Order: sequence, then C-alpha cells, then structure tokens
Amino acid sequence: MSEYDMVSFIVAVIATAVVIRAYIKSRHSHGAESSGKIAELSKRIDNLESMNQEMQSRLHVLEEIVTSRDYDLKQKFRELEDG
Repeated sequence: MSEYDMVSFIVAVIATAVVIRAYIKSRHSHGAESSGKIAELSKRIDNLESMNQEMQSRLHVLEEIVTSRDYDLKQKFRELEDG
C-alpha cells in the first residue's frame, strides 16, 4: 500500500466517523424536540376536545329550541304578522 493510499484511507475513515457522529447527535436532538412537540400536540388535542364538547352541548340546546312546539308556533305567528 502506498503512502497516498494510506492517507486516502485515513481521510475516508475520519470522514465516515464525523458523518456517523453527526447522524447520532442529530437523532438524539430530534428525539428531545419530538417529545416536546408531542406534549404540545397533546395539550392542543385536549383543548380541541373540550371545545368540541362545549359546542356539542350548545348545539343540543339549539336543537331543542328549534324543534320545540313553542318555537314553531312563534314562527307561524311571525309569518302571519308579516304576511
């Protein structure tokens, strides 16, 4: 093996080690970031679920109002007054 081959081999080994180290470091840092994102998204999901529950209860109240006989009767009186 010549001197140039030996130098090329050493450079290749060092470059490979640097790439592997960077890869491992990035995997480790992304793990911390993703756990933070997961926690943030979990809070957001909880918030949206509570908003959904509130909207469902409000919709239920509106459905009761609209489908009640009194509401229908009041609508008919308004139509008679307008017409």
